[in-house]
Amino acid sequence: MRVLMTLTSLMFCAVFANDIVQIQVGKRDKAYSTNELKERIWRLESAVFQLQQKIIAIENGGNTNSSGDTWVCTIDGFKTKYSATGGSMAVAKSRAINECNMKETNSIHCGTPKCEQ
Repeated sequence: MRVLMTLTSLMFCAVFANDIVQIQVGKRDKAYSTNELKERIWRLESAVFQLQQKIIAIENGGNTNSSGDTWVCTIDGFKTKYSATGGSMAVAKSRAINECNMKETNSIHCGTPKCEQ
């Protein structure tokens, strides 16, 4: 449990801060413990995430989206159009459906979400 809390706090600090996650090549002959391997995997995932965010920013012409939301989904309600964003199509679709269901009197009024990136 202590390791999980440590990893969670490290993830928050590294991923959401502007610090660059640096990774180092491990030793082939070293016997890593399970906790060390978990930490190394987490650091690799954090580095890959930061790299992905940089690539997305470059592809968007330098525009950085701090929230990471790259998908937009819209739903036509009975009288209103609802929209939501998300980092993936599934997240954006789920948010749009939830928004429509919360505000419409009956979920039957919520149409099929249309999503684009």
